[in-house]
Amino acid sequence: MKTFEDLPEDIGITIRDEGSGIWEIFYSQLNSPEEYSNGPSGGVDMTKVADSYDCAIKDAWHLRSDIDHGWGPLIYDIAMEWASMHGSGLMSDRAGLSPHSQAVWQYYYDNRTDVKIQQLDDLKNTLTPQDDSDNCKQSYGITNSWYDLENSPTAKLYSKQPTTIAALRKLNKLIIIK
Repeated sequence: MKTFEDLPEDIGITIRDEGSGIWEIFYSQLNSPEEYSNGPSGGVDMTKVADSYDCAIKDAWHLRSDIDHGWGPLIYDIAMEWASMHGSGLMSDRAGLSPHSQAVWQYYYDNRTDVKIQQLDDLKNTLTPQDDSDNCKQSYGITNSWYDLENSPTAKLYSKQPTTIAALRKLNKLIIIK
């Protein structure tokens, strides 16, 4: 897993408002922050879950990613921090995940003590029959038989303090475009 300390000297992270509730976080050239980096490359698009899927947690975010191998977790950390600063946190895409994305979410679930994890229920209220406040579409976690709701890293909401964002700001490697 790469960290902000592994970024090449001329590469930073851009967080850009794409309009219509979509935010993009990507590796960029520091001298031209609106341009994607040639290496590492990739990023995520984030939207509020409520804008796309049934979810009682209206200010939760989800993402879709396309990132060079090894560079995903850094962008995920930034996305999680951004989602925590501007909502209640981040969850996986509700429609489907690549094997690499699944591995990242599994790692957060199993290993990241700096991340707060909140269990989500499904729309049938399977876990908390008297509480609708944690209900969210769980199509990915439910339809795959090798996952169950309580043990699935995709059936969780993740939040994190903005430590990576603060470190990138200190290094002048974070660009925010609104």
